Amino acid sequence: MANKESILKMMDNELGKLIEHYEHLQVESKKKTVELVKRIEYLENENKQLSKNHKNEIGQEKIDYAFFVDTIDKLIVGSVYQLAEEWTESPTQVKSYLLMVICEKLIENKKIEILIYLLNLIVRNSSILTLNYDRTDEKFMALAEHILLEEISDNYQLNEQAVLGVLDIFSKLKGTEISKTRLLLFLKMEHTAVFDYIVLTQNKTLIKKYLKVLLMFDLMHELKSSLITIIDSQWYKLESRLNDKDFAFLLWYSYLFGFDEDLIDYSKISLKSFNKEIIELNLYFYLNDAIRINKEILALKIEEFRKTSIFNSNEKKLVIEKIKKSLTDKPNNETAAALEPKQKPEKAVVKRRPYNNKLYVIDEKNVNHFINKYKLKRTNVYLPLYKGLRDSIATGYTDKMAFASPDNSKVFLTRKEVKQIMNENGNLTPKVREYTDSVSRDEKKKKKEIKNAFEWPVTEIYQQKHDRQDSILNDKSALMVMGYKITGLTRQKRWEILQRAVPKLGLKKVAYTIASHIKLRKGQKNGRNKFSYSISEWEYDLSKLKSVYYKKDFNWPQT
Repeated sequence: MANKESILKMMDNELGKLIEHYEHLQVESKKKTVELVKRIEYLENENKQLSKNHKNEIGQEKIDYAFFVDTIDKLIVGSVYQLAEEWTESPTQVKSYLLMVICEKLIENKKIEILIYLLNLIVRNSSILTLNYDRTDEKFMALAEHILLEEISDNYQLNEQAVLGVLDIFSKLKGTEISKTRLLLFLKMEHTAVFDYIVLTQNKTLIKKYLKVLLMFDLMHELKSSLITIIDSQWYKLESRLNDKDFAFLLWYSYLFGFDEDLIDYSKISLKSFNKEIIELNLYFYLNDAIRINKEILALKIEEFRKTSIFNSNEKKLVIEKIKKSLTDKPNNETAAALEPKQKPEKAVVKRRPYNNKLYVIDEKNVNHFINKYKLKRTNVYLPLYKGLRDSIATGYTDKMAFASPDNSKVFLTRKEVKQIMNENGNLTPKVREYTDSVSRDEKKKKKEIKNAFEWPVTEIYQQKHDRQDSILNDKSALMVMGYKITGLTRQKRWEILQRAVPKLGLKKVAYTIASHIKLRKGQKNGRNKFSYSISEWEYDLSKLKSVYYKKDFNWPQT
């Protein structure tokens, strides 16, 4: 009996454990069921939303297409002006995209006047291009590239107006998403081609606008090289087109890079006709001409300068900061006099013997000629200064580095150095005279010796396969590695590089390099116009190489 009870009790215990385990499994199963139901509901809702979105997208595409067809119909009957005004006032992604398409079509159909009207509308309502719509951004950049890099009309005035419209839009887009990516990259990559076209138009409004855009996008290297080109190669063409404010604009931009004195040197004749009393020029010439800078007067002139309308607030800020920095780095005479202890002038020159032998002034371009001819070396010279070249009594002295012959019988200063001495010493001048030893005689002698030496390269394009000689060179040539390039270098700087390159690389390789670049640019679509400035500069360098070095000892490359 006891055994039966113990067995039943044991079975009851085991059965209880099984029931408890089953109940636990049942609870877990219910939990998982609830979770699965919720998951299913979530997925079903998500699926419904995706389906709804998909249907909306399909519907939107149909609406866009219908809208597009309706738009084209209206354009056919001449309603483009009304449509464009409506779209720019209430922009959407669809409208912005279609507006770019219309601009493309207008170019294709040579409706450039209407295109210019639309570009000006976009300038006034640039929000139509700030909707972060990739398709519109792509279309706009393609449109900008088309207008800036190709001639869209046979009428040059319409071309220039279209280019100005695009540059105005660039200015309006500064700070937007597209300006930080596509637009900035375009300006960097295509600067040379765009600038070559703009500077050759000699359109002062276009040139100033492009310089403003470069500064606005902080493209200082491109801006600097552009100013060098304008001053060094294009100034003689551009100068006569400028009024007082145009000149002031370029002068202050040059000042930012330290090119202002070069611009003044190139403008000595026309400078007489400019009104130096306008607020944009008055400040500059006060800083340049004053022997002592009066802080109160300077402050007043800076305040007047702030009122100018030819510069925006950022441009004014950069100019004024540069002025303050230059005065801090190099204290003006009034400040320096206040800081230095008073002393007798005689003590400043004691034991110094002024240089009273022959002192000559020469052009910067002839410095190398004189160095080689007279074995000149750079040395410190204590120069007497006079109020005028006819004065016999010195009224001041200055230490100056100059080019001196081995026996110090001749000392040479460049024109720029003479001007610097005068600026630093209240217009007192060293008693210099022109050197009459003509450099041209040496050059004529050299030309006579190398005349009829070998055949020079042609830079015209012929319908033929690649010349075997052309395969020697490519864009990344040894000449380019030595620093030779058009953008950012003056003719003098390029010539110095070429003078080093000829003995190192050989005249033949140097000539073929330059000729190949000319041929490459001429061979591109509309290349003669797009790259006309670069081509003309290469032709200039090639011609100079020929006149100095060429001896007809190899066949000149066909280009």
